[in-house]
Amino acid sequence: MMKIRNKVIVAVSIAALSLFPASAADQVLAKVNGEAITSKDLAQLEKALPPEVLKRAKAAGGEKGTLINQLVDLKVLTNAAKKSAISKKDEVKKAIERAAEQVIVQAFVFEQLKSKVNDKAAEKAYAEFSKRFKTETKNKSETKFRHILVKTEAEAKAAIKKLDGGADFIKLARDLSIDKQSGQDGGDLGYILEGTVKEFDEALKAISVGKTSKKPTKTQFGFHVFKVDDRRKPRAPAFKDVKQQLTAQVQQKAFVEMVKRLRDKANVEIIDKKN
Repeated sequence: MMKIRNKVIVAVSIAALSLFPASAADQVLAKVNGEAITSKDLAQLEKALPPEVLKRAKAAGGEKGTLINQLVDLKVLTNAAKKSAISKKDEVKKAIERAAEQVIVQAFVFEQLKSKVNDKAAEKAYAEFSKRFKTETKNKSETKFRHILVKTEAEAKAAIKKLDGGADFIKLARDLSIDKQSGQDGGDLGYILEGTVKEFDEALKAISVGKTSKKPTKTQFGFHVFKVDDRRKPRAPAFKDVKQQLTAQVQQKAFVEMVKRLRDKANVEIIDKKN
């Protein structure tokens, strides 16, 4: 079943490959009824595949051969589908029309936004973000801390007793915490800005740097025992760490503005008999 699912995913992904015609520089990797499958096809497929699918292919070994064979299978399937009468069915014709419209719209949107969605726009958004961050975090602090998360208050109190007795917090987090991800890092959760989690704020304020909880803190996840490693004035995240998110925001804003401009120019009439 997984192999079939993977081929369906590949089939969806390969639809984009037809937009990239083969060039003389491409290496021919296979031929199906005389039609070439090239290295460029393979490269585009690798880019189009979901990361988890590509990861499984690499883990299984022979990644290149596996993907080439999938391209061959899909070429055979595509050729057979084109030769059949299926494309003459009304529902298929309508689906093709809708797919063609989607490709045209995507190309149009890309063309309209490419001058507005770039590194310069992202840098401008970062400057605005940094300014807001500075204003919004004024008179606040951020705390670097660790936690041990357990299911019951009794377990949390037992952990606190061990810490008071000299137990190592990092080792205890690895052994006891049900938050396995942070537990492997000794309970490290990095820096948290004051005001982010109310329950954490109240508990962390009562703990000096280098010290641990004297009582458990309850949240929807269970009971927490904290250790404070550092406390400092808030720092905005580096541009490289938020560039992708900011670029997406720039793109979304530009898209919304473009649609609004187009709609303002259009003659729109909404007919709703209910109102």
